[in-house]
Amino acid sequence: MNNRTLDNITWRVNNLLFVSVVVLLFFGAIAVDSASMLPYLRFGRGEFSFFFKHLISILLGLFTGGLVLVQKYKFYIKGVFIHILNILTFLLLILVYKFPARNGAHRWIEFHGYTFQPSELAKLTLILTLAYILGREGKNYKDEREAIIYSIVMIGLVVAEPDFGTAFFMTILAVLIFYIAGMKMGKIAKASAVIAIIAAIFIVLPTGRHFRARASAFLNDKNAIHQRNQALIALGSGGITGRSPGESLQKFLYLPEAHSDFVFSILGEELGVWATILVVLGFIGIAFSGKKIGDSARDKRSKLIAYGIASGIIIQAFINISVNVGIFPPKGIPLPFMSYGGSSMLISLLMVSILMHIWVWRRDET
Repeated sequence: MNNRTLDNITWRVNNLLFVSVVVLLFFGAIAVDSASMLPYLRFGRGEFSFFFKHLISILLGLFTGGLVLVQKYKFYIKGVFIHILNILTFLLLILVYKFPARNGAHRWIEFHGYTFQPSELAKLTLILTLAYILGREGKNYKDEREAIIYSIVMIGLVVAEPDFGTAFFMTILAVLIFYIAGMKMGKIAKASAVIAIIAAIFIVLPTGRHFRARASAFLNDKNAIHQRNQALIALGSGGITGRSPGESLQKFLYLPEAHSDFVFSILGEELGVWATILVVLGFIGIAFSGKKIGDSARDKRSKLIAYGIASGIIIQAFINISVNVGIFPPKGIPLPFMSYGGSSMLISLLMVSILMHIWVWRRDET
């Protein structure tokens, strides 16, 4: 492949990734603006307070992403950076127990009306650290053992909050990275089994009663999960063209957490099937771009990071959309770039910035 052809691919991938993210941010802002109507009425805040906080999260994510883009190549897989990032992540995952539990879970750190969810940072930390460990030169079984132990500890802390949805997602992500790095299936299966046992222990403990109730209702009573039924009603009532922006009915008491977990359903209700198709195409664009960036990365660590980030975004989108269409029970997994939630938005935009950074430096040295 000559340089001219590679430059053309570079132009297409960067623009496809950029356009895909912009489309998702645009539709997410529309859905959050409409779906946050009930929370603002419930908490007595300004009509657009949730929407403005959503925009602030986007701006903060774009700012920090811009800082990533101007850094030197591979700064994010230097040993010092990885160690500092892990220290910060582990401290935050422990610090959550200093704050009051919500729905029986310690997942948030609160500061002057703002909250941060450390498990969102743990997703990015997991990807970068596994790439750092498994991307070392030469095949080393000690590296594989280190990666497995690290994953079990990190995911175990998330399970202990408890946050079974995020832990489930991180387990799938770790397994994919193990597989891409060339780890044997036997070791992957053993690591997955250990994580499953840890999760099972916390599920049977009192900390897992909320999860047990939701799973039992989803499996045994078709009408027991209120969110699932109302999400399906929202999607079905929107039809091809939707009710029109701001005209959702399900956001009023019928669909809990409409501005976070169920923005996909609200979007389908107000703008119709065509909008949901564009959202799915946006995530497909990210998947295609991530694969191209990973294929063209100069080193194994960057390749693992690109594949891991793209996989992470797509897995989250798949889980969230599956919940919205009734395939999975509600898991609290946000829809990247669209759901209300500053932690998720910040980390999602950081992930995309790292993808961009890998490709920009790849292009400069072509």
